[in-house]
Amino acid sequence: MLKSIQTFFFNLFNWKQRSKAKRYEKLLIKGIINKEKEKIKLIREASAMIPKKTKKGVSQYIPMSYTTRAKIKAMILADYGFKMKVLGMSITDDLKFI
Repeated sequence: MLKSIQTFFFNLFNWKQRSKAKRYEKLLIKGIINKEKEKIKLIREASAMIPKKTKKGVSQYIPMSYTTRAKIKAMILADYGFKMKVLGMSITDDLKFI
């Protein structure tokens, strides 16, 4: 009985803080979802750019050399480097986005 009275008064006096917390939680969730959307969009744009920058006539079954991957990585960083920093992303030497 005492426990239920305590929780009632706790909820009564702290309803403003709880409502603010719920509002902030909703805003944070929306922000996280928007950030993930931007990351996916950036990955798609950069991945679509990779075939355009590779040499023509090279078979897709032959892996790219290290120098080719390094050049492509430098091009991607030159074009999308600032966006990647803002979103907290990076690209590996194997052209995988983290």
